[in-house]
Amino acid sequence: MVSKMNYPYANGTIAAIEEKILDKNKLSKLLQKQPQEVIKSLADLGYGEKHTNNLEGLINQELKKTKELIEDIAPETKYSDLFFVASDNLNIKSL
Repeated sequence: MVSKMNYPYANGTIAAIEEKILDKNKLSKLLQKQPQEVIKSLADLGYGEKHTNNLEGLINQELKKTKELIEDIAPETKYSDLFFVASDNLNIKSL
């Protein structure tokens, strides 16, 4: 089976978002803030939506965006879906 994967596109996409990854320095600065300030700071860094007022909502938004990105650049989503099994199981249990 020939993959229709566009590797230069995938590499370029990943390289572009590499700068926005939450690294050790950014995380240590966030941990020194109050909870509401953390949410605002994460939104300012590009995580979640500006109007999000709780950390769980922000995390869920980021998981959704990440899943969409992986589905967009993965050659076969049946393999990349494995990354989300744990969170999908948790969501099913919650329902």
